[in-house]
Amino acid sequence: MMSWRTTTVLGSIATIELMFRKFREVIDTDDSISPELRLSLHATG
Repeated sequence: MMSWRTTTVLGSIATIELMFRKFREVIDTDDSISPELRLSLHATG
């Protein structure tokens, strides 16, 4: 059985991963972002 702290931390990590996934989706679909900048943003993640 996991402690409440472990459960909370895992939930926080999942939330952060979802935020990064959404950010990458915006990077890939926003036409106002230049291809060079898009590649640079992906390289940092």
